[in-house]
Amino acid sequence: MAIKYAHSKGIVLVAAAGNEGEGKTDTIEISYPGFSKEVIQIKSISENKLLQFFLIQM
Repeated sequence: MAIKYAHSKGIVLVAAAGNEGEGKTDTIEISYPGFSKEVIQIKSISENKLLQFFLIQM
């Protein structure tokens, strides 16, 4: 509800895309709040503002 309210007031919402998924193509890996249609998802960028391609494993 807060996301929809903020969006209705013209606020641009940005959230991390997340990397907690297993990377399987046969599962749905949804991460909120970034999955909300009102939110722009981003992933990691370098200090040169280029997309980074890596996976954090814990």
